Amino acid sequence: MIEILQEGKGRKIEFNHKDGLVYKSGSFLKLLKEWHKLKKAYSLNLNVPKPIKFIRQSLFKAQIVMSFIKGNTLENLLPNLSYSDKIKLAFSLGKTFKELNKHRLWHKDIHKGNIIVTPEGEIFLLDLYKLQKSLSFKISQIKQLAVLYGAFIKDLDIKIILSFLKGYLGNYKNAKEFIKEYGQQIQEKGIKNLINILKKEISNLDNPRRFKKIVLGDWKGYLALRTNGLFYENEILDWLEGYQKENKILGKIVKEGRSALVVKYKNICLKLFKKRMHKWKGLKDLLLYRIKYTRARKSFFNSYLFYFTCGYTPPPLAFFENKNGEGIFVTLFIEDSITFSKFIEKFPDKEKAPYINKLLKWYKKILDYNFISKDANLRNILVNSKNNIWLIDSLDIVYTNNLKKKTKSINRLLKDLKIYE
Repeated sequence: MIEILQEGKGRKIEFNHKDGLVYKSGSFLKLLKEWHKLKKAYSLNLNVPKPIKFIRQSLFKAQIVMSFIKGNTLENLLPNLSYSDKIKLAFSLGKTFKELNKHRLWHKDIHKGNIIVTPEGEIFLLDLYKLQKSLSFKISQIKQLAVLYGAFIKDLDIKIILSFLKGYLGNYKNAKEFIKEYGQQIQEKGIKNLINILKKEISNLDNPRRFKKIVLGDWKGYLALRTNGLFYENEILDWLEGYQKENKILGKIVKEGRSALVVKYKNICLKLFKKRMHKWKGLKDLLLYRIKYTRARKSFFNSYLFYFTCGYTPPPLAFFENKNGEGIFVTLFIEDSITFSKFIEKFPDKEKAPYINKLLKWYKKILDYNFISKDANLRNILVNSKNNIWLIDSLDIVYTNNLKKKTKSINRLLKDLKIYE
């Protein structure tokens, strides 16, 4: 029995249950490079699959045969782990990457999908095509930790970081000193690496591993598979079909403005960008459609970057657009949520301060991630019954490290908060 483990971009990874081996097929040059790196890593006793055979299939195609690692990817494992298990796993990961960097090697494309955890708790690294050699141990450390920070940014807190660094450096004292000396540098490099990866990802919307293209009448769009847009496909298409065929708005209109309205339908939230009637605005929308930069698409792209970097926005599920100037941006609806302006008004003046301080601490963290909202106000911030906070209106979310823009953004928020002083 042959089981396809992964397929796409001209490559295929299969597991043969009969011989217990993995067969990876794809580009000859890429696989030849990966083959040599796999053999090198295995010869150093690193936890990687055992290289069995390299097969040239044609002028441009080849195949690597390697051992199968029984276990689960970290991507599948993490959602089901308790916090204490995550702490232990972070320590084990630290020891794994200590061994890798000891040989002045670092994995340029490490993420939750190419880390395997066996039933016995051993950690194995996969996809070694982008295994890199560094000039020094310190360079390999910094580069590897920056990649790891970007890959795990939404799962990290100080205890998990310290546990990882304890495994990586030997003890908590070294871990704390390392954070003090290199923490800022690693965070900045890590966020920059992640943003570059995400920008590259959303520039290729025809990648079937990440997005599903949908054409429905005059509308064209994409479902985001990484945020589980496929799970809400029927809800999204029901709404779109009702709007297109009958000009009917399904669900509850949450907010209506001059150029857009927000609708809740079942478990999803849809922002409909209306066709703008002003001649220049109409021409502008047509031009944006031609150059693939519509309001709906821009909202989706901004939200995608922001969600995968810090997670403080509802998961972006899909976007759709048509040449008439309309667009739809779809997210998950946050249940039991209200705007921060309505939330804070529920409390007496003496009890408002802790919630305002929490909001400012939350927004400053967003600025640390080099994101801002050009329209940071209390109406664009949601709070639910558990006091979790989300930033919405992603059309105005921008990735930038410009200090003047950051200052202007937080001053806009402080202006809204002044009335509660």
